[in-house]
Amino acid sequence: MAMSLGKLQRYNLQEFWGEEFGKFSSWLIQEDILEMIGEGIDLKLIPTKQNNSVSLPQGGVIAKNAKNADIIFIQGQLLDLTHNDFGQLISCAAEMNASSIVWVASNIPIEYRNAINWLNTMSRHDVSFYCAELELWRIDNSAPAANFHVVCQPRHLTGKVQDGQDSVVERVDAKQEVPLAKNTANPQKKGDWTKATHGNLPPLPQGKSSTQVKEEVAVRENFVYTKSF
Repeated sequence: MAMSLGKLQRYNLQEFWGEEFGKFSSWLIQEDILEMIGEGIDLKLIPTKQNNSVSLPQGGVIAKNAKNADIIFIQGQLLDLTHNDFGQLISCAAEMNASSIVWVASNIPIEYRNAINWLNTMSRHDVSFYCAELELWRIDNSAPAANFHVVCQPRHLTGKVQDGQDSVVERVDAKQEVPLAKNTANPQKKGDWTKATHGNLPPLPQGKSSTQVKEEVAVRENFVYTKSF
């Protein structure tokens, strides 16, 4: 008898929360949800008291980095992203002097990914921007399960593997150059012109001074050394 499998379904964020940003924010600031987000961006996040002096947009929450207490600004979006949303994201991050900014939405269009990647390229390493696409999945009638898929992160994190690969290539190239240098210095083919030693030169006529002999030997050595076909 064939084993029965459940049906996997994906929910849109608006199907689950509608436009209730308050409930969405309360969900984002829960410890287990912050832990999930932190795993995706390689930071340990903890909830913190929300700063009433900062006018957060709908869906925005403030967390902290458990390691150094830096401010982490998380902006959740239930609706489609707009340029106004992007502007608010940057304004709020600047107002609270956040060290990391995490933009959460069901879909991050390519133009906003490019903008976030550009900010990561131009900003200091102590300020980081992330984009995470939030997915809600359920099996049959089970409760929806959340999954955060990070689609943008700082360049110095994504470049570690590439830097390591480049260094390996450089080492391989350096090793490949060594045999070539040995082969040109010690050719073995018959008939090759090589640098002659003093013992291989034909005897010089008698009656020449030692100085003349040395000069003539040097001339012959230079001639034989540079001769090639």
